[in-house]
Amino acid sequence: MVNKTKREIARATQQLLKEKPINKITIKEITQKCELTRNAFYYHFSDIYDVVNFIFENEVDNLLDEFMDENNFEGGFQKGISFLYENRDMMKHIYKTHQYESVNRCMEKITYKVIMKMIDSIDVEGKYSQDVRKVTALFYRSSFVGVMQQWLTNDTLMPPDVIAVLCDDIFVGTVIPSLEASEKAISGLGVNII
Repeated sequence: MVNKTKREIARATQQLLKEKPINKITIKEITQKCELTRNAFYYHFSDIYDVVNFIFENEVDNLLDEFMDENNFEGGFQKGISFLYENRDMMKHIYKTHQYESVNRCMEKITYKVIMKMIDSIDVEGKYSQDVRKVTALFYRSSFVGVMQQWLTNDTLMPPDVIAVLCDDIFVGTVIPSLEASEKAISGLGVNII
């Protein structure tokens, strides 16, 4: 269970990120907004990027609990993309800084986790090796994170439901052939890839 102080710091940081870039936000602004001391902030987080990572990881854990069923990925894409869409000002401010790599790594980690869970739910019989699952998840992770970056930083955003349907259709329509092709290629090499 996430404690109340961490949630307050995260909420204050999210509000500030909707107004300005991450590199323009100070710890003082965050602590004033949630009426805490600097010591309270540093007790829970090492810096602002740590807070942003917490926001994403906490939100994704909530989303995973809500939507991960093995028959409907579109609902999952919809909720995840809706979260990004609702927070697009925050996301744009993050991507305008030279430190966006920190958040990008967090998005990659989260996306990988979601894709692996989806692959596991598709391949309940364990037909595909762990190497194949990992390589396939890395491929889709890179694709989806790239699409999300373009979508969030472009001024003409497609509505979340449209991008969710597209992501769902692409994933569902291509993941099994990708797994099969990867399995064939990796087994032909005769080595562990990852």
